[in-house]
Amino acid sequence: MKKTACTFISLLFVTLSLANAIIPEINILKTLNKYPKSQIFKTNFQEFTIAKDGSSTVEPQTSMHLLWNEKKLLLLKNGTGKIYEFKNNAFSRLDQTVYQGSNFGAINLISKDTVYSIGGYGFWNTSGIVKFFNQATNEWYMHQSNEYVPVAAGVNAIPYYDVKKNTLYVLYVFNGPEYITTQKSATNQIEIQALDLNTKKWLNKPKILNPNIAVQLSQISNWVPTKHGLFIQTQQEPPLVIDFSNDEVKILSENKLIEYVQSKNKLGKTIEFYSDAGLHFYNPLMDSIINIEIAPKDLSKSSIPLTIQKSETSSEIIDTYHNSIIASLAAFSFILISIIVFQHYKIKNKKYALLISKNNGSYSDFINGLMPMEWDLIKMIYENSLTNSKTTAEEINKVLGLESKPLKIQNNQRADVIFTINEKFKAKINKESDLIVRERMEEDKRLFEYSINKDVFKFISRFIENK
Repeated sequence: MKKTACTFISLLFVTLSLANAIIPEINILKTLNKYPKSQIFKTNFQEFTIAKDGSSTVEPQTSMHLLWNEKKLLLLKNGTGKIYEFKNNAFSRLDQTVYQGSNFGAINLISKDTVYSIGGYGFWNTSGIVKFFNQATNEWYMHQSNEYVPVAAGVNAIPYYDVKKNTLYVLYVFNGPEYITTQKSATNQIEIQALDLNTKKWLNKPKILNPNIAVQLSQISNWVPTKHGLFIQTQQEPPLVIDFSNDEVKILSENKLIEYVQSKNKLGKTIEFYSDAGLHFYNPLMDSIINIEIAPKDLSKSSIPLTIQKSETSSEIIDTYHNSIIASLAAFSFILISIIVFQHYKIKNKKYALLISKNNGSYSDFINGLMPMEWDLIKMIYENSLTNSKTTAEEINKVLGLESKPLKIQNNQRADVIFTINEKFKAKINKESDLIVRERMEEDKRLFEYSINKDVFKFISRFIENK
């Protein structure tokens, strides 16, 4: 009798252990199947089960990118050509790629059951290659295209894949090889390109993004694809949704923005995806999900045009009259600039005086609403800015306690903390400006440096010094 009881207890323990064993990929598949036409756009969760492929090469410390097409769950390793498929409770390698390091930030997507990997950055160069994975041979191949469009997500481009149009849209700034001193065809303007994946052809001539939306990519602090278009947040405008296919710009309601900001970090390490039902943040270990529905009523049409026309004749006209009017224009311009500069500083000083008088109480709310870690970060960046020094990502990671975390986790959590600080600042102090801004390092365009926004530095220093 005792032996039977012990056997029963042992079987029960094993059964409960198996029941409690969490296989995140199973949870991910189960969840994605609940939301038809799901498109994964961000993979914060990185704890995947990968079967050994027998490779003797040292694996780079890099992030993974999930892809899903309602048939297969695939995993691509950033900066490499490695691609895995989930089967038999683990990700198994499909390709035979040996070399790596040339395609960080490649834009990965599935179009009509075919996996594409477009562009990427590595070895001081941004690629424009359109690659696809042939599952019959388990090898990557290249499509010849009509234009050279070098793109790398997070480096010089923000992508949006329109499933219905089967077209990849990118906001990007031309970024040629860094080992060439002069980029003759480079431009500082943000351009809009579109790759038709039916024909594998780019637009013959890119469109120019309206500078009233953003002048530099670094001004776009956050971007999220939705079924309505690309949701972006900038320093100049309210949250916008770009509808590329209809050349329209829409404004996201403030209530929906608040819901997004409050929801995106609640579950920690998540898989972020969108479907016809809205935005979704899913934690596979907790098997928990937060859904944000974005309905047409949450969007209002903006009067801002998406693009501007680039003048082709203005330079010719200027050249024609240049020699005849340059002397008089120079004198007039000098006087006019002197007046403008004087008025600018006069107005700016009044502006700051007014801003300080209006926001003494709000500033207290802002400070009281900060977490200790957020305050420590602001103080460090401010002190560096006092000496005209930028703050590196490594310095920020140290303050946030992220030094030992994987690179992807460092990037995501660092961005989330800075985004939260800026949202708090805009809500309490100045709705038009971020407190912390970032720009690319001159030595390595893949990396960012951070500083206090010059437009609010004088104002914020008054309070930091007195705290």
